[in-house]
Amino acid sequence: MLERHVVILPDLGNGPKHAKVRQWHKKAGEWVVEGTIICTVEAKKALYDVEADADGFLTPLVEVGKAVRPGGPLAVLSPEVESIDAILAWLGQMRSAANY
Repeated sequence: MLERHVVILPDLGNGPKHAKVRQWHKKAGEWVVEGTIICTVEAKKALYDVEADADGFLTPLVEVGKAVRPGGPLAVLSPEVESIDAILAWLGQMRSAANY
């Protein structure tokens, strides 16, 4: 079983309801290590860098220009390169399991 890790948008303080992804600094399928800046988001006209909080191959979940709420998923880090379809199916299973 794969040990995947979901990167969530952290609480940015001052209560923004969402942030937009401005730029991905790493590409899908690229290996990143914990502490690497993977993307920049914008909330209330301020820019914030988001770091990987684990090692793994990156699968972004949010396109540039799209919004995500604090606590929402930005990307998944996996020990091997996976398709976006496999990641989305896994996330769907996790959401279903959380409803029990």
